[in-house]
Amino acid sequence: DGVQEPQKKVPTAMLTIATISLLTGGLLVFISMTKTSVYALQLPYPVLCGFLGSVGLLLMRNAASILVGTKLKWVFLPADWDKAAQLDPVLVAAQLSMGFVVAALLLQGVPRLKAKIKNPKAKLVVLPCCFLAPLLVFFLVVLLGDFDLGASGSLRNSQPPWLNPASEWKWAPKDL
Repeated sequence: DGVQEPQKKVPTAMLTIATISLLTGGLLVFISMTKTSVYALQLPYPVLCGFLGSVGLLLMRNAASILVGTKLKWVFLPADWDKAAQLDPVLVAAQLSMGFVVAALLLQGVPRLKAKIKNPKAKLVVLPCCFLAPLLVFFLVVLLGDFDLGASGSLRNSQPPWLNPASEWKWAPKDL
């Protein structure tokens, strides 16, 4: 949280994500060129599975924290019980259900759909389309539901908080 000026937070975050992506890609290319991935075979299978499982659990925990808009401690316990008590339980259940349904569709549906497609060129199109489908559905619901995504619109002033940019950010869309 070193950047204090709100208009510099988004560019800083985007630059950080791009830099980390490039470094990760470079590291993966280096590992594949030097064949150092064979050292992972020396790790006991339970250790490797435990590590990957804990990474998955942390990703799920952070995703749930973002969806419901409250910080979590330990595994899935709210850090602030007073703030958690103010959340609408139906809205929280709907948001979490939506997140798990999208994750299940991406994790289970894409491989099953890809296995049924015989044309090699069509297989190249299936994966990107499946990952872009939830985004398309979101914007269709916003358009058909007549939701306002403007700075003072109905979606900006409601939960989940990840749709609420700070009002002083200069990149927020202007109301028409």
